[in-house]
Amino acid sequence: MAYKTGSITRFIMPANLTMCVTAAATVFFFVNQDYLAGWIALLITLLILIGIPGYTKRILDNTLLLIRSYNDTDSAIDLHIPGFADELQALNQELGYLQKIIIRTRDTNALSVLLMNNIVEHFPFAIIVYEDTGKVLYTNVLCQKILGTRHEYITAYPHEYQNIISAWKNIPDQQQIVFSVPDNSDNQELLISKNKFSLNNTTCFLVSMKSIKSELDSKEMASWQKLIRVLNHEIMNSLTPISSLSQAMIPKISAASNDKDQETVKKSLDLIARRSKNLMSFVQKFRQLALLPVPELKIIPLNQLINDTMLFFEPEFCSRQITPRIIMPEPAVQILADQSLLQQVFINLIKNSLEALKDVAAPSLQLSAVCSQGITIIKLTDNGHGIAPSAQQNIFIPFFTTKTGGSGIGLALSRQIIRSHKGEITLSSIPNLETTFQITLPQILS
Repeated sequence: MAYKTGSITRFIMPANLTMCVTAAATVFFFVNQDYLAGWIALLITLLILIGIPGYTKRILDNTLLLIRSYNDTDSAIDLHIPGFADELQALNQELGYLQKIIIRTRDTNALSVLLMNNIVEHFPFAIIVYEDTGKVLYTNVLCQKILGTRHEYITAYPHEYQNIISAWKNIPDQQQIVFSVPDNSDNQELLISKNKFSLNNTTCFLVSMKSIKSELDSKEMASWQKLIRVLNHEIMNSLTPISSLSQAMIPKISAASNDKDQETVKKSLDLIARRSKNLMSFVQKFRQLALLPVPELKIIPLNQLINDTMLFFEPEFCSRQITPRIIMPEPAVQILADQSLLQQVFINLIKNSLEALKDVAAPSLQLSAVCSQGITIIKLTDNGHGIAPSAQQNIFIPFFTTKTGGSGIGLALSRQIIRSHKGEITLSSIPNLETTFQITLPQILS
């Protein structure tokens, strides 16, 4: 901001000019041996030299006084100092403008912090932010419910909370784990995630923790309810005719005096036998799901496992003129798995694909695997009839099937096997275009 020449400038310029003139006069008088005039001129020069530092100090003192006044008040002040009015008033005005900007920015930041704090407190999960030194910067109310009273450093939390702290310390950046923490007589399941960021050149970590026990319980209960409905339907459908036929045959067995009655009894008993056999078969299938063996994990080559599995279907591939495409990573990948259980999964999926490829003009089947960030992803893709959108969400439910004569346990069993390997299996299907089953397995070994 431009302003007129003030009192400081009007003093400094004449003072410098006078000092130069008296200095020159001092030299002139001493050269001409006019010692009295020379000493007088020298004295005037010294007085000017001594006065300028004092004047400068006064300027600085009053400038500091002006600046300090802004630290003690939120509003601009009028500072009237004799001999310094113009420059200091201009400085005061500029500081006033700057202070208004600072106050406006401060109020905006304060409002943002207030809004952020209220938003974070309404999040349905616990949050803790700390520096890499362990100093805690922020915790919300839910975090304090999990970890107790907030402490200045995470190392200061009591011993019973150090297990959960150690667990999230070992989480890779932007990853998450499920952690079981004792909660009175029950177990609390926490989904924990961690993110790293930089704040004022300091490495910080944001950890979020969400209880998922209620969600798991509700999903588990829904699954059991579906299973119970299926069991009830299948068993009652078998027991009802067996009971009716048995009651009907009791009086006829003793009264069967002719060939016609004997034939009726024979057919009825045969039907009872067949329905009993079907019921036993159903129970055996249920036992397959309920009594899945614990995987015996060993290091096995994934490429060889898949190639060996494909050999089982070589005759059918040839007879149906299907040329499967196999894409395996090089060098060969080794995984930690139960070979027989995992091979059963591949057999189930390939069988499903072959059934879906019936009556398809140009059948196509591809099995591929890729490795990325410590996991392996296996995909089986075909261009068969696919699965209707309404059935896709139930495809892994035990005894649910879209095939005539299907048992409904193949995919349910496959998912149990994959989950027992700490992996996951998912489905994506566009009917009559493309269907893909994707298996994700952890613990890839080099």
